[in-house]
Amino acid sequence: MHIRLNRYPNKVELIYTDAHRPNGLDHLKEQSPMYARFILVTVALILSGCTANQYDNSKPPDPTQAVIVGRIAEGFLTQPHGLQIDIQRQGEPATRIQLRTLGNNKDVHGRFVLGEHFMYQVPPGTYEVTGWQYQYYAGKSMARRAADHFTVKAGEVAYIGNYTANSLSYCLTRNSQLEPAVEPLVKKFPILKDRPINNVAESAPFAPWPTSDARDNGKGLCNF
Repeated sequence: MHIRLNRYPNKVELIYTDAHRPNGLDHLKEQSPMYARFILVTVALILSGCTANQYDNSKPPDPTQAVIVGRIAEGFLTQPHGLQIDIQRQGEPATRIQLRTLGNNKDVHGRFVLGEHFMYQVPPGTYEVTGWQYQYYAGKSMARRAADHFTVKAGEVAYIGNYTANSLSYCLTRNSQLEPAVEPLVKKFPILKDRPINNVAESAPFAPWPTSDARDNGKGLCNF
């Protein structure tokens, strides 16, 4: 193989002799890992661009955006199983919120409970709770007859509820009582002090929701 500098700047030509000319298949194999890494990085950037991050208390919320707050927790007997709830904005810009009990800064913890109060800054609009599951179980949330959704406005701080699940009934429930949630929310997010919090959970019905792991498919224990 010979290297020749082209008269055009920043351009190098590789000139192969027959003995050193790379086989097309071998060359593709050599390049495949690089292209695979490029694709993975690109996909990761796209996903991170549309997934909302927890508010970090570093600056006041953007008045053109909405703020959603609430609580997520899971009950267990021996160890947590990783409750995960997916929320998706309807329409553009597409925004996804993923609530988790594992891997976040916890302020709800005890011998048989794990979770946190959360705060997200998101584009105003209507959001739908699209599904939930445990990270360490294979079951997925059962199909719903009606979508569970809520609407938030620019400049609004909206309480979307207290989501709780347990690994006995494999059931997700939601409590919409705002009053007991205000104090722990303000303690974790001081920026909420003296700000009005609208309870949008009250006007957004949420029926108990089982996963496919529920042995009774939610016919009894999930509604107990």
